[in-house]
Amino acid sequence: MLASNTSEAIDFLHAYWHIIFCLIFIFAILIVLIKTTAQILSLRVLKVIVILFIVAIPLKALEQIAKGRLSQENFDLGEKVWPYTGLNNFAILSRAYKDMNVLKTVAGQQTVYKLQRKETDIDTYVVVIGESARRANLSLYGYSRLTTPNIDKERANLFIFNQAVAPAPVTLMVVPNVLSSRTINDRGINKLGDNVVNLAGQAGFKTYWLSKQGKINKYDTLITTIANAAETKEWLNGGYDNTLLPRFIKILNDNSVEKKLIILHINGSHKNACNKYPESEQVFKNGRSPVEDCYDNSIHFTDKILGEIFSHLRSKKASLLYFSDHGQTIKIKRGQIDYTHAVVHPTKEGVDVPQFIWYSPNVPANSRWVGEYREIYPTEDNYYLIYDWMGIEKIDELNTHSVLSTDFIPRKKIQVMDTDLNIFDYRDLPIDEIRPYQN
Repeated sequence: MLASNTSEAIDFLHAYWHIIFCLIFIFAILIVLIKTTAQILSLRVLKVIVILFIVAIPLKALEQIAKGRLSQENFDLGEKVWPYTGLNNFAILSRAYKDMNVLKTVAGQQTVYKLQRKETDIDTYVVVIGESARRANLSLYGYSRLTTPNIDKERANLFIFNQAVAPAPVTLMVVPNVLSSRTINDRGINKLGDNVVNLAGQAGFKTYWLSKQGKINKYDTLITTIANAAETKEWLNGGYDNTLLPRFIKILNDNSVEKKLIILHINGSHKNACNKYPESEQVFKNGRSPVEDCYDNSIHFTDKILGEIFSHLRSKKASLLYFSDHGQTIKIKRGQIDYTHAVVHPTKEGVDVPQFIWYSPNVPANSRWVGEYREIYPTEDNYYLIYDWMGIEKIDELNTHSVLSTDFIPRKKIQVMDTDLNIFDYRDLPIDEIRPYQN
């Protein structure tokens, strides 16, 4: 452990030279201030307070190094230390500096593949990445409230994953792993270049990324690196998830493009769920708590958006994959039922997610997979599922992780990571103490 932390400290000196220089400059100024203050102040207590303030800054940096934080993905030491100097703007600059370096590094590491494409009788592929949707709260999976009426009607056109499990309980840790060959056991950013967007582009698909989530901030830089691989990418601000639809429809109706991959990244049911749908879409009221009502309404609104997408795809040779990035856990907060991320030591519900593939009626029956996959399925394998679903094959490489592949081999162990980087066997996770709502 000591060797590891020493190595991290050395890496820190190389990566954060700009922070070190500024800190030395600030310390020099503060030493002068301490000396001047000590001459002016007569009260010993005030002198001690000033000294403690200065000492706290390097101690905070050493604390983060001692905890091994430097090895954690997307951790930025400057972001943690600068606020203790009172110069919060430098924390923002430090984060931006790190984010830009990540984007630049991944952009220079695009994987080149040897591919071939088989005919699937499908021209348009749509991936909808949901947000914070608990599988247990979809009527598709037996929930007592009718939260997914549009999806429920499409059951004959669906291939449903009954036990899909996210690799982590937060978006940043999930989406990069789900869309690339990166895993919770191999978290290097070098894996991000090997992603489904790059694969589709090299296989001859026109690729699009439409998002209602942020482009560059401390929560989603790794996701942005994958989005940037798309030929067309847009981040829409304002409004609700349905504001993506006009742009989606325009792309869909561009007949000059033969093969398309369109990825929609929505806000879904992220906290605060009450703000994720218009007031006119409030369906559920007077349940166990206002938070739960809002949460179920947000699921219902996502279902409405998916219903509209189905209607626009129905006349085309199209297929859609929907999954949520992670789930939510139910807890009691201030005496009320609350839905929240299960960040540390998650419950099963914190990572249990809905997932299904939908097929347009225009896709021939022999080119569809419909029915159910009943076993536990890690969405971390969606990277392999997606390119197999699209008819893309890597030459001289068997795809053993796609359930659609004849070479599929189910994983014996399904692993989940929490935000403290603890890794668990999914089967060992506890369940929520509070069960789903019953009418």
